[in-house]
Amino acid sequence: DGNTGGISFHSGTGSGGFQGERMRIDSSGNVGIGTASPSEKLTIYENDSSFGNTTLYVHNDKADDAAILMLEGKRSSTNDTAQIILANDGNNVAAIKAYSGADEGELRFYTSPTSSGDVLTERLRIDSSGNVLVGNTAVNLASGFSNQAGIGLNPAGEIQAARSNN
Repeated sequence: DGNTGGISFHSGTGSGGFQGERMRIDSSGNVGIGTASPSEKLTIYENDSSFGNTTLYVHNDKADDAAILMLEGKRSSTNDTAQIILANDGNNVAAIKAYSGADEGELRFYTSPTSSGDVLTERLRIDSSGNVLVGNTAVNLASGFSNQAGIGLNPAGEIQAARSNN
């Protein structure tokens, strides 16, 4: 490998009979598949449209176990502990984020409004008590939404709706 401290893996034959690079571990420990310059711990890059979709595939062929993709953080105060961010051409367009500070957890779903660039707005939340909140972030349905428009549903089946006072 021409990069100090890195390792590259080659296969097949490229132009002039040289093997094409397929994967690289750089001197920082970042792994790149399809790129010689991985920017994260694992970067998978594809720019040849003849290969179709770029897919990360986890296959468990055992009848008694599940395939699992685990994202684990280590937060000690309530904050985002894991995220799935969906982007298009460099713009974040949607996200699913898990929030936790210990062993409780909630899920928050975000989308990007039209012409907002990278700005993601929370649209739906399932809090640690099982409340489902759409269009608002209030966690106590009994106290109302504090002038936030939205819908709330708690585990007891109670539904509350509010419209904006604006």
